[in-house]
Amino acid sequence: MDAARRGGVLTRKLLDFSRPRHLVCQRVDVRAIMEDLQGFMKRGKVPEDVRRMLDAELEGNSRFSSVDFVMPDEALPPVWTDATQLELAVFSLCINALDAQPEGGSTSVTVRQVARLLGRPVGRDHAGAWVVVQVRD
Repeated sequence: MDAARRGGVLTRKLLDFSRPRHLVCQRVDVRAIMEDLQGFMKRGKVPEDVRRMLDAELEGNSRFSSVDFVMPDEALPPVWTDATQLELAVFSLCINALDAQPEGGSTSVTVRQVARLLGRPVGRDHAGAWVVVQVRD
């Protein structure tokens, strides 16, 4: 049942990636989205439970396993965005970063809360309410 659910999620993500759709903005937990993406990227094409059953040497065979995710220990405020589009944007940036480094290198996804957006001052009501997702290679 778990494998079928994972297959369904993967199919939905592939369909979302391959065809345009309308934005569905809602309050989302960026940490949860990035943790799901990290799990997807670390598992690659072979689910972790299947890897364990087959052979330990399969661990880390995904090209995405080198992407490092850094998230804060403290809770993040909810963000108003399209969760699927956020996930696809970060995933696409990671693909581009890995493609740009054919000889290897490091790629990281950092999520953090900041007091000011892009160094611009904001009103007191919005101080500390910004969540930044940064992909760096």
